[in-house]
Amino acid sequence: MAGSRPSAARSVRPTGNLRRAAAAAVIALSLAIAACGDDEKDSGGLSRAELVKQADPICKRHNATITAASSKLLAGGQVPDPKKFGRFAQQTIVPETSAQTMELRALKPADDVASEYRGWLDASDATVKKIKGNPAIVTDAASFKDVNARADKLGLSKQCHLGPS
Repeated sequence: MAGSRPSAARSVRPTGNLRRAAAAAVIALSLAIAACGDDEKDSGGLSRAELVKQADPICKRHNATITAASSKLLAGGQVPDPKKFGRFAQQTIVPETSAQTMELRALKPADDVASEYRGWLDASDATVKKIKGNPAIVTDAASFKDVNARADKLGLSKQCHLGPS
């Protein structure tokens, strides 16, 4: 019996059936965990209220930057000449609004509000393009009627409005 193993050692070695059963259990558990993660990912978007709660501070921060620069530009009650105003639009309004929209796009809304939210962001981007082409539209509230109505419909604060309100 010098070269043989004790019988107890053979009993702890898994059999082929036991290995297959263990592998099947690991696979089933992995699939179950993955399925749970997918459900959370699909339905885990921000509700309308959560979206507003996260979007409003982003808008507030960018609005504050534009407002401060605007106050500086209009200090003393003088309306700037078109060239100076155009520079303000290109150097402050356009980059701040673009940065705001980019940050807002990082928010992931729930399916029931996603289309409406993306529509507002797309309208914001389109408005920025118009401002780039003609900075003077910033003084005309009618140029912002659609995009601001979309913000209102989402329940966003006035600080998420573009242009004069």
